[in-house]
Amino acid sequence: MGGDINIALAYGALGASSGWALMHCTDLKYARVAFGLYLANGIVGVVDYILPRSNSNVRRILDALGRWSRPLYTPLIAAEAILYAGFEEKYSYFHLVFPVGYLVLTELLKKNIKSDMLDLSTILNSVSICYSSFLKEDAVGALCALLNLTAFMGTSYNSMEYFVLIAAANLAAVQFFKQLLF
Repeated sequence: MGGDINIALAYGALGASSGWALMHCTDLKYARVAFGLYLANGIVGVVDYILPRSNSNVRRILDALGRWSRPLYTPLIAAEAILYAGFEEKYSYFHLVFPVGYLVLTELLKKNIKSDMLDLSTILNSVSICYSSFLKEDAVGALCALLNLTAFMGTSYNSMEYFVLIAAANLAAVQFFKQLLF
């Protein structure tokens, strides 16, 4: 066994909530990608716990998934929320400009970029989710935005709290888009 059981359980909760969200949101365009990224992250995180620490390939995959899923999750949910609120699809593309630019610069071009650009993207996208929630008169969307902001700004990425908050944000997003629970 490779690590802390609490982190493994948090990865399991992340994977379970993402899988459940993905199962109920197959008709959504952007949210499906967001849930899929964290489903993969949760599965690989549990596999990383099960395998011995010497398996660096799994760790590299997990690190890469983290580098891609963290900047993309909130913008993808915000892009879906804008569509859900009734806006044209061209407005959803604006949510992806900062995170895609950040990923191109840091991952592909190997530039050292401050995370301020990513912080700004998360804040703006959370405001957009809240606005969509306001337009749809559904406070669960604002809860999703609040959970995303708390996870992104209030915890470190590889912490149990981060994964549990994102798992809760997954559930809130599904409730916002599908009204499954109440």
